[in-house]
Amino acid sequence: MVFASSVHALTPAELTTPQLERQPISLTGLDGGVLRYFDDDRRLAERPTSDFVRLTLRPEELVGPEDSTTQAAAEIELIDGQRLTGRWAAAARGGEAVVWEHASLGTFTLGLDDLRGVAFAGAGGTEHRGATLAADTAILRNGDRIAGFVVAVSETSVTLLPDGADAEVQLPLAGLASLTFANPAGDAGVAGDLVRLTDGSRVRAGGVGVRRGTFRLTPSLADQPTTRTLPLASVAAVDFAAAGLRLIELTDRPLRIDTPSRAFGLDWPAEIAGDTLRLHAPAAVRFVLPPGARRFAGTAELDLPLGLSDAQRRLANTRLDLPGRSFRLHAGRSRQDFNLPLSPRDLDADDDGAPTLPLRLDPAAHGPLLDRVRLRDLVVLVDSPDPRPGTDPDAE
Repeated sequence: MVFASSVHALTPAELTTPQLERQPISLTGLDGGVLRYFDDDRRLAERPTSDFVRLTLRPEELVGPEDSTTQAAAEIELIDGQRLTGRWAAAARGGEAVVWEHASLGTFTLGLDDLRGVAFAGAGGTEHRGATLAADTAILRNGDRIAGFVVAVSETSVTLLPDGADAEVQLPLAGLASLTFANPAGDAGVAGDLVRLTDGSRVRAGGVGVRRGTFRLTPSLADQPTTRTLPLASVAAVDFAAAGLRLIELTDRPLRIDTPSRAFGLDWPAEIAGDTLRLHAPAAVRFVLPPGARRFAGTAELDLPLGLSDAQRRLANTRLDLPGRSFRLHAGRSRQDFNLPLSPRDLDADDDGAPTLPLRLDPAAHGPLLDRVRLRDLVVLVDSPDPRPGTDPDAE
């Protein structure tokens, strides 16, 4: 029997194992690298975070969804994949750093050499996601692009030397949609569990814990280690580092197009929105991976227009080729979950020798008619040989 005080403290959640299997639980707490929860059989369990790679929190099942009508905030991304929504508050270090303000976590001073890019509020600029550019690039709200080198930043502007120009230009922040830096990706020296907030932020942190409807963390980006406490409803998930593994979203990785899709005289470019990839047969694409990829999981489903008759739906018939697995999607089987091991022989290499994960979509019966597929929740499990978890009690 579970007493009322314990039930009040329960949070619907899901644990992901190193085999990418998902286990629903009712979380009671997280402290000192130990998870406490009730399993499916309502048995109380205590397990170290090293047994899992992700904790997904679902407090909305108790408290209701958050208001989704608010305008999207600006977002800044670092070369190690950390992200913060919020606003560009000021500049620091003589124009060599941005002072960024997050509504709940406070302010952070971020050097330009550590930045992947900025998407400004209301502009829809997200080119920095997974981008690898030869030069710093500013995209203006009117669609113009200026490539060059960001010399300095201020509270209200960016100073950029355009490629091939002798004079610098000053770009007001109010006129920018996005700003992408040509800094190489890397996560060397990054410690802590990765905390994913419901506003889209991702921060490495120590001192991670859950207790009675609140979440505790010490962001690694802070100039001084300071513990923050957030409502549990503002936390989407925690990726644990203790197992020496990490999960990456495939749609965050650079995408290479091997075979552009063209059907019935029309181009059907691959589209990425959030964690979803949309393809139309015939198509062949590759995602560039970091070293050490060992598993790949997600869901594939037909992506058909609404209002089709049963006879029209039966025309959709396509084959999806994944590393080590192929299957057809059609009206009788419109969805397929997959969880596949990866080995070096399953992966191709790009021109720089980096491993790439190939995906291919081919027409089956009826040609490419309605052969559209949506792939979502695509994650890859990668070795992290130097685990420094944030749930260690000494990390606070």
